[in-house]
Amino acid sequence: MIFYLDRHERVQAIFTNNGSPDSCPYYDDLMKEDLDTGTSSYEFRIPSNHPKSKEIEEGGFIVRKNLDNELVMFTVIRIEETHADIGDKYIFAENAGLELLNDIFRPITHMSKNVNQILDIVLADTRWVRGETEYFGIDNFYFEDYQTVLAALQYVKERFAAELNFRVKMQNGEIVARYVDLVEKRGNDTKKRFTYNKDISSIRRKIDMSNVVTALIGVGKDFKTFKTISYSTASGKAFNKPLNQDWVGDPDAVQRYGIKGKHLFGVFQYDTSNAEDLLKRTWSELQRRKTPLITYELDVSLLERLANLDHEAVRIGDTVYVIDETFSPALYLEARVRQLETCFSDPSKDKCVLGNFKKAKSNITADMRAIQSKLLKKESTWDDVGEKIFKNPNPPTVIKFTWENDDLTETWESEV
Repeated sequence: MIFYLDRHERVQAIFTNNGSPDSCPYYDDLMKEDLDTGTSSYEFRIPSNHPKSKEIEEGGFIVRKNLDNELVMFTVIRIEETHADIGDKYIFAENAGLELLNDIFRPITHMSKNVNQILDIVLADTRWVRGETEYFGIDNFYFEDYQTVLAALQYVKERFAAELNFRVKMQNGEIVARYVDLVEKRGNDTKKRFTYNKDISSIRRKIDMSNVVTALIGVGKDFKTFKTISYSTASGKAFNKPLNQDWVGDPDAVQRYGIKGKHLFGVFQYDTSNAEDLLKRTWSELQRRKTPLITYELDVSLLERLANLDHEAVRIGDTVYVIDETFSPALYLEARVRQLETCFSDPSKDKCVLGNFKKAKSNITADMRAIQSKLLKKESTWDDVGEKIFKNPNPPTVIKFTWENDDLTETWESEV
């Protein structure tokens, strides 16, 4: 069910596919959710000759439930109308949370604030309020420029390494609350497995080493370096960095990716005057850049609504697993659902984009694979034998059971 509200947020039309005589149907709909921004969009079509289709206008609002029964509100941005044998009207709407692009947050510094305090400050002059939150500790916030409230929310999100969500509450046809949620991690670790030839039709692995470096020169504020610092594993440090050297290198990386033992250099800049802090951050950056960028592109099918399988449910932010044993070596990955597309009128169009890939370990051992191989080889033999029925002129023995004291916790015996 889709609610349409006019600019004054009064319900003017309801679009549904439940077959009611007076209802206006919708089709070719698509809700797109994005984990990185916390926002979403929604588009759909309705027949242009239906009386209710005339109600919908740019600047109005769409309200509907997502797959988790949360109400999401969208602002109608664009309408396209086609007149042909079968005319229709196309509606595109963006998450109503994007109205925070029109609210300005002024430069200010807030020290020692928790998530609830800073959200209340950022949202104070808007129509939105703090929703669900989690505890992230205390942090300092430096708003150094005039910026939109949405940009300020993104800054707070990054400071806490959290994730945003926008939702609304509706009562008696009116929007009574608009919530901004800020949680550590949206979605769940569902253990859902995307498996090749089941719900994965193709996997493409791309390896890009164009940005690989095996050593980094660290440059701080006012071109400060860490030459004056000496690090060594012999003294308990995590890596070696000789005195009077303005770079740090990874010995394993240079052996694997270096050119005849020569480092691949890069430069890392960080705004700090502390030489040791610069050295540590340069080393951390090197660990990130010392290996090729590996990305995976998957064509997947979402089977929850298509095959009516609740255990195949996929939601934005979920942690899932990708398995393809046709790869050599076999591919076992952990990933998160970063984008989700839901078509409420046609579940076959549901799809998702996975990201944050990490290699996962399989619990299947070599011995288990050997047993599986033997079983598969015997499978054809068992199929040829088929099912056999053995006949006997004597009937089988009938066993009657009696329960002691009608208490299922007691032991019981059989009588012949």
